[in-house]
Amino acid sequence: MKLLLDPDTGRILDANEAAADFYGWTIAELCEMHVQEINTLTDAEVREEMSRAASGNRFFFRFSHRLASGDVRRVEVYTGPVVVEGASRLLSIIHDVTERENALVELQRLEARQRTLLEQLPFGVALHRDRRFFWVNDEWARIVGLTPEALIGTDPLDVVPPESHETVARRIAAISVEGAGATPLMRQDLLRADGKRVATHLRAMPFQADGEPCVLVLAIDVSEREQLEEQLRRAQRMDSVGRLAGGVAHDFNNLLSVILGSTDVLERRVTDPDAVSENVVRIRAAAERAAELTRQLLVLGRGFEARRERVLVSASIRQLLGLLKTTLGDEIEVRTELAPDLHVLLPATSLDQIVLNLVVNAKDAMTCAGTLFVSVRALHVDPLSSSAQLGLASGPYVSIEVRDTGAGMTPEVLRSAFEPFFTTKEPGRGTGLGLATAYGIVRRAGGTIQLESQIGRGTTARVLLPRVEEDAATDSTRVVAPTSSARRSQPKGRRILLVDDHRQVREIVQQLLVEAGHDVLSAAGPEEALAIANDATTTIELLITDVVMPKMHGPELAKRIRATRPNLPVLFISGWAGDSLRSSGVDRDAVLEKPFSSEALLARVADLASLLPRPKVAAKDP
Repeated sequence: MKLLLDPDTGRILDANEAAADFYGWTIAELCEMHVQEINTLTDAEVREEMSRAASGNRFFFRFSHRLASGDVRRVEVYTGPVVVEGASRLLSIIHDVTERENALVELQRLEARQRTLLEQLPFGVALHRDRRFFWVNDEWARIVGLTPEALIGTDPLDVVPPESHETVARRIAAISVEGAGATPLMRQDLLRADGKRVATHLRAMPFQADGEPCVLVLAIDVSEREQLEEQLRRAQRMDSVGRLAGGVAHDFNNLLSVILGSTDVLERRVTDPDAVSENVVRIRAAAERAAELTRQLLVLGRGFEARRERVLVSASIRQLLGLLKTTLGDEIEVRTELAPDLHVLLPATSLDQIVLNLVVNAKDAMTCAGTLFVSVRALHVDPLSSSAQLGLASGPYVSIEVRDTGAGMTPEVLRSAFEPFFTTKEPGRGTGLGLATAYGIVRRAGGTIQLESQIGRGTTARVLLPRVEEDAATDSTRVVAPTSSARRSQPKGRRILLVDDHRQVREIVQQLLVEAGHDVLSAAGPEEALAIANDATTTIELLITDVVMPKMHGPELAKRIRATRPNLPVLFISGWAGDSLRSSGVDRDAVLEKPFSSEALLARVADLASLLPRPKVAAKDP
């Protein structure tokens, strides 16, 4: 398309057919117009541009021109001075570039959309050539803890742990040098700027960028998923161990009841206390230690829990650290940052048990000197946070951190840290139940424990427990400790029906009761007990029964006996605890847990016997 213009006025002097077809006016109509009528610039701007063209200072222009139809098209104009019939004129050659520019704009829009998509993908995308990153998206940068700008120009091996350098370098060479295809999706740790490792699923493949070959790497952060999977596996293992532990603990508690009861009898019957007292003390100490181990086993199985109380976290930890000052020694510097007025619901000594395990482990990790950091702070878990994705309900929490500057743990040790009976300590220095027990307590309370550790850089244990307000109510369950009732004079002549399928337990309990002045009817199981209770001529003032027995459990037995003896007091005894008792339908307040001492047994019997009508006193002869 060509237009011949008067440079002084902008009048169109001539046009070719192509120009007429493009603009929609005839050549005659165009020759009666000025270029200002088709150019969207102002008249002043048009005159200025024509002046530049006439002087030879500019030959190429981009304009928007109006058509006869009213449409506006983008054009490129090449113009310059010419002499026609002795007069100076401007010859303009015009190209319609509207479609091209529209396509360019659409291409730019598409590229921007693709760039935004790549930058905001929920997995990492990186491009590198000659072992240098030249583009990474935001997620890749987040995974390795840097900005995209900081990664440009760096070696991909810089974000890979040292032990993986050789393998990763070989993969890169296979793709970029040997022309190999895409690698399969594989698990690969990446190294963050702070030294921590992030578990990823990674895939690398050949790619073309800017017409040059390069390597495209995709990475998905699976660290949280692996933690969830590990928590699930741990829960499954704990459940299996718990079932085993519950059964073992039940039988073990029966045996301990026999040992402790027999010790009580021995102490009372021996004629020369000094001759056997030392051995009796040893037996009792060993039995009590064994009883403590059974309680830990029951915690592992989520089957034991004392009454939960409102605990002021920082005050309890401060008191505990004061008691541990001598244990920690002068070589360990203790630093604390304890936020006040934060409460959790836990059994009375459970918080001490949790923190004690973590502090002692931290001390043992610092073989010589070191620093122990203990902090307490408030934390809120929202539905989208990583903590919520790890199984915590949304809401307020208390975060308790115990951090040491010790030797740290290998990834293998870290994965096994909560395993029951797993320990890195020398034989005799640890049972491997400490962290497992703490984990059971915390999970039962609706919280979690997270461990982070690196060799040579210490370990951080983070406990998250649901936070409660100061006036929060406590649980209905509680542990009933032996009371001073055992020291009261025992009521005489009470008729007690004793039911337990474990012969040795039944015999020692009967012996303790008889020596205390009670009359005991002994039954080896529910059927025998019912036969005794159904005899209307038999007096029964108190029922003592095991909870879990073959064919019929203690609560069902008590219900059937009470059908004909409605006011009969009942004392349940059991080597099971917690969830197992609740599933049997018995109130834990009514249970005396095995192993128990003679004082505890007689105290509970005395309390129940005090509810009975006083026996009638026969009138004396005048």
